[in-house]
Amino acid sequence: MKTKLLVLIMFTFLLSCSEDEILSDGEIVARKIQSVIDSENVTEVNIVRSNSNGGSSLIEASNEFEIDGIFIKIEANSSYNLSRLFEYEVRRSNFTDNVLLILYLAS
Repeated sequence: MKTKLLVLIMFTFLLSCSEDEILSDGEIVARKIQSVIDSENVTEVNIVRSNSNGGSSLIEASNEFEIDGIFIKIEANSSYNLSRLFEYEVRRSNFTDNVLLILYLAS
């Protein structure tokens, strides 16, 4: 369901672009993720990578992150290509003001 929502959002962004502005899939996804970060007041990002046996593993977690082009930079040490994103999830803490954005990337 979330994947269908992401595809619908990407398609909507594609249709809303002017004729002069042609965006790559990565640029569309990066704009959407930046919008989510801003609107949800995201305080932490987790990078999760899928593996070949259908599972996934946490690669990195940080409260220092920024979108740079089609990449998300984590603590100025790592960057991840958002064109590999296939799903994302926003989680709010019940006990704090923290808002977690989980980015699921294809391996």
